Amino acid sequence: MKDLVQRLPCYQGEGSLAVKTKKSVEEDEGQLEEQQRQLVEDRKQLKEELERVENVKKKMEEDKVQLEQEKAKVEEERVKMEKMSKELQSQVECPVCLTLPREDKAVPCCPQGHIVCSTCRDKSIRQGRLDCPTCRVPMGQGQSLLALTVIKNVQHECGHQGCSVKFNLDQIKEHEETCVWKRIPCPGSGVKCTAAIPLCNVLNHVQGCPGCKWFGKVADGEHIVFETQIKVENAGRRNGYHYKTAVLESGEGRLFFVKSTRKEGIYKVDVVMKGSQEDCEDFVAEASILNSETGKPVFKSSFQPRSLTDQNEAVFCLSVPVGALSKAWKYDENAREYLIESSVKIVKS
Repeated sequence: MKDLVQRLPCYQGEGSLAVKTKKSVEEDEGQLEEQQRQLVEDRKQLKEELERVENVKKKMEEDKVQLEQEKAKVEEERVKMEKMSKELQSQVECPVCLTLPREDKAVPCCPQGHIVCSTCRDKSIRQGRLDCPTCRVPMGQGQSLLALTVIKNVQHECGHQGCSVKFNLDQIKEHEETCVWKRIPCPGSGVKCTAAIPLCNVLNHVQGCPGCKWFGKVADGEHIVFETQIKVENAGRRNGYHYKTAVLESGEGRLFFVKSTRKEGIYKVDVVMKGSQEDCEDFVAEASILNSETGKPVFKSSFQPRSLTDQNEAVFCLSVPVGALSKAWKYDENAREYLIESSVKIVKS
């Protein structure tokens, strides 16, 4: 009996352990059931998300098909309009110069309705030809407002070789004035090179032009774009002048052309800049003719550079009568010629 009493606590401890183990198992089973319910919920959400993605994908495919159909329809309309535009242009194209008139007024036409541009019509009248170039009926004083309407509403191609852009009548003339393919006279001396070059190819041209001297990038100080001295040969002779245009590039990539010319007894130092007239207004050119002995300025002038265009005549520049150059030039006995030394600065205003 005594032994049984002594062993009773041990059995009681084992019973408590069994109770605890059962409770732990029940808790684990509860957690497992919760995890299973969560897994079922996650699978349900995943299925719903996959269905949503599939619906979005299907909608995108439908939108893509619709977009392709609309694109094809737009392209069909574009081709149709382009064909119609070409047909209309062919009807109002001048049969003499084979170009589309750009006059903002009724276009001359014969009684049969054939048109001819005003320029060719006036030229024909001066040459005594008064008949229609298409049907040979007398032109008369007929004018076509319909042709004018067509001309205003079709696209005109840029007239500069190398440019293929098209604009309507109101914009094409403005474009051609600033087109980078517009041809300009070579900015060189005009003696050894008389080429007409596209504005966008000026840099490549002047680097190998016999009438230009390429100085490359020149910069001095915070505001001065460049400062250089140019010697001009044969200053004292009537013929045989070989004034090369100095071509300089600023640190900012601006191109400047310093031109020395003699015409009608006037010696000029001119500065031209590649850029718009508004761009030129940001700079001031300071040109001087120096005394060849002392290096000090004898004649000087400040002016804005002019824009590089198809107009090659200097307007504002350093201008000095040739007779007055005797105060500055130097005679080289060995070369038997006069030398004029010029200094040019271009400063940001």
